[in-house]
Amino acid sequence: MGIPVDKHLSLGGVPGEENGCSVVLHYGSPVDEAVMSMSGAAICDISHLGRIQVKGHGSLRLLERACTSDVTRQEDDTAAATLLCSDDGGIIDICYLFRFDDFWMLTCSPGNAPNVIEQLRSVNAGECLIKDVSPETCHFAVTGARAEEALQKHIPFNISGLPRHAVKSGMIMLYRYMAARVGLTSAWSVEIILPAALGEKAWDRAVDRERISGLAPSGTAAREIVRLEHGFPRRGTELDKTVDPVVSGLEWLLRKDGGYIGQDAIKKLQENPPPRKRVLLEFSTDCPVAPGTGITWEDSSDIGTVTSAVLGTSSGKLVAQGYISPVYALPGGNIMLKQPDMSVKGKITGVFSGRPGLIT
Repeated sequence: MGIPVDKHLSLGGVPGEENGCSVVLHYGSPVDEAVMSMSGAAICDISHLGRIQVKGHGSLRLLERACTSDVTRQEDDTAAATLLCSDDGGIIDICYLFRFDDFWMLTCSPGNAPNVIEQLRSVNAGECLIKDVSPETCHFAVTGARAEEALQKHIPFNISGLPRHAVKSGMIMLYRYMAARVGLTSAWSVEIILPAALGEKAWDRAVDRERISGLAPSGTAAREIVRLEHGFPRRGTELDKTVDPVVSGLEWLLRKDGGYIGQDAIKKLQENPPPRKRVLLEFSTDCPVAPGTGITWEDSSDIGTVTSAVLGTSSGKLVAQGYISPVYALPGGNIMLKQPDMSVKGKITGVFSGRPGLIT
């Protein structure tokens, strides 16, 4: 659902689109907003993400089969990152799974809720209610070193008592809210999910229009900068059904005892070296680079392609992700962008190896 567009426009918001979903790209400067979301206090309307509720007898069994994370051992009031994979091991989506005492919720990529629901229903024995609650809810991300203090005055519980990867649910004026201490980076962050009836009022109350001491509005372009600088993959760029957890360096999201859809195919993939690896890249240019742009080694050998790129918070530096041949996947390796009219030098700044984080 999200906040009415006129609310964003009144703050200088620039509308855009992500995977067929309406978003606000920025409110002036994506780079400034990215810096604010790390070192200051920012709020972003991320209602374009999907929110799928699963409840009823058999929910645990369904999610064990559909999700790659250790669902059985996930405790109440916690959040865990997880994958949903196809039979051949391809990634349908990367999600957060929230477990409450009376229901579960998956937050999925923009425009992908129908595919996630289809996967869930394929293993539902009729015991669970699977509902897309995206149209009836709002979803905000509050981030930054000063965000905890700025947010506290607007919420009815002690946010400092909520540890990383914990979730909380409660009531406001007979409406249920959810809060989850999750985010794209190690910076302080929390995601708030509210009924649509409360979303607009909550936004008006929380946003600091003067951008002085409260929560400054931030757009999805800033989130894109932050996610790329910290190596977080996104469905539609780094991830899709042609990409598996081995190639993408997401094996850390696979539970050891298996039992999930795609397990047998992924085990076979793990028996051999991957044909390519996901890497974090940096280029000395402020020119835009399109997804699919070729990457070459120092000797001009073609070694891979860029999946996404954006101007980072460091002046004149383009930060990117891509896939390259594993032979060349070496941190610090010198590379070039395959551009027709210019030569752009860059470096491999990190390699995703199947464990949380980067090899740098």
